[in-house]
Amino acid sequence: PQSSFGSHSRTSSADPEPHLKGRYQSNEAAQGAAGRLPPDGGNRQRVGYIFKRGGTRGRIPDFVEFPELGIKSKADEKNPITSLDQLYAQAKGLDPFLRKKVQDWAFVSNGLFQLIPPKDEEGVKKKGKPMFIMWAHAMEIPELRSQIKWGKTKGVDRAVQKLVRSYKEDVSRLCDVCRQSVVFETVTDLFECVKAIRKDADIQIVRVKNRYDLKYDSRQSAGYRDLSMSIKLNTPQTRNLGIEHHVCEVLLLLKAFAETKHDEGHQRYIEFRNARGE
Repeated sequence: PQSSFGSHSRTSSADPEPHLKGRYQSNEAAQGAAGRLPPDGGNRQRVGYIFKRGGTRGRIPDFVEFPELGIKSKADEKNPITSLDQLYAQAKGLDPFLRKKVQDWAFVSNGLFQLIPPKDEEGVKKKGKPMFIMWAHAMEIPELRSQIKWGKTKGVDRAVQKLVRSYKEDVSRLCDVCRQSVVFETVTDLFECVKAIRKDADIQIVRVKNRYDLKYDSRQSAGYRDLSMSIKLNTPQTRNLGIEHHVCEVLLLLKAFAETKHDEGHQRYIEFRNARGE
């Protein structure tokens, strides 16, 4: 699960809103850098509560692993996060660091990124399959780099929906608020990216969900498959911001599956997900 504390977190002894303990709170998420108190003391008490230590929660489910790479599922249960606002503050702070990492991994594994869909003369987005560009090629052309559609933080409405439907309102189990995707033409390239992540000294792999595994029942995801890695980024910059314990998600998927994630395909998946109450 997600942890409440980074290296620079502080706590307050007061609980300004004890009736909200363990639930989501409505104050603004970004209070300066994630894990730090604001420079002025105006909101000190409330921010202190947001970073308050919570009780231990149950374990996350076991996930399919990569024993041949020595990857084991790990979970930090000592300080589970209880505030959705704090979680989003951490995610926003981590996003540029995760983006840089996926660029590095894509470069050594022939990884692709999706391009922003073109628009017609009236400014309406054109329909059709998504387009992709190899990052190694995009690095040489600044105009193409500016057209890449990077992953955004999970929408708050969907996060709350997932908490209620799947996680019994346990905020610490949301591990995909900050996320990025890398697309591959072949399984070989995808596996090269997995190895690059595995060798990265800044990365702690928390869990792996391998939907390409033959044992995985793809009926659970309407036939869709990908490889989801939950990771932590531990660098001097993330430690300085107090977000080195935030769990983010990297999705590695084959182009054939990525092409199904267009507007109509995604809408069908939402209907499937709603029917299952997920």
